[in-house]
Amino acid sequence: MLEDIAAIAAPYVYPLQSAIISYPALPALYQEDIADAAFYRGIDLLPSMGWCYEQPWELVAAYAGHGLGLCKNYDDAAKCLEEEEKLPKREVVLFEYTETALLLHATPLSKVWVDTEVPPKVATSFDMGSAHNVSETRIRDFVLGFMRDKIGCWEGTYPFHCPEKVTVIMTGNPASYSDGIAEKAIVRAIRMFGSEPELFSSKHDYVAARGAAEMTSRAFRPHNKLCEF
Repeated sequence: MLEDIAAIAAPYVYPLQSAIISYPALPALYQEDIADAAFYRGIDLLPSMGWCYEQPWELVAAYAGHGLGLCKNYDDAAKCLEEEEKLPKREVVLFEYTETALLLHATPLSKVWVDTEVPPKVATSFDMGSAHNVSETRIRDFVLGFMRDKIGCWEGTYPFHCPEKVTVIMTGNPASYSDGIAEKAIVRAIRMFGSEPELFSSKHDYVAARGAAEMTSRAFRPHNKLCEF
């Protein structure tokens, strides 16, 4: 992956190869691993939003790639912050699906924010990739079990209620989604969980990169005083 990034990272901002790297929240994959690997390959990491030089989870980058959690008035710091305070809070689930694996990652988001100190809610399966011809029922049960285990219905007072809506961002290989099985399984699982699905099912293979680029652009705005460049 780093070779691909190095090949396309042009020196537009710094005289070095520079990039922001979004990464899946896999167990035992940490910020320092991303930074060390980038340093070894000679890639200078650019700042993202929120936590400066912390690199974003794929979920956060894909969220931004769909235009979610972003203010419109990003050249005006005060207006941007005002907009962000009014953004709706979403229960967001990343559904990354390829020929070889299925990854689920959940976190609540309103504005785009990178906080990698919070342990991620993640489930992975390397025998449920699309190449294994996994049934809709099996995918549904995997998603439903994840929702019950990682999200639950604990907010508010008894009797507990599940989130009214769950936002699902679908990434990975477009070919893995071509038969429609995964999308049907997601919808069924979330409704069985007790919520309504809100699906973002386009730009599977590049929406995270698009969001990472947008985050980098905003982090370099003159009004952004969170980072020292």
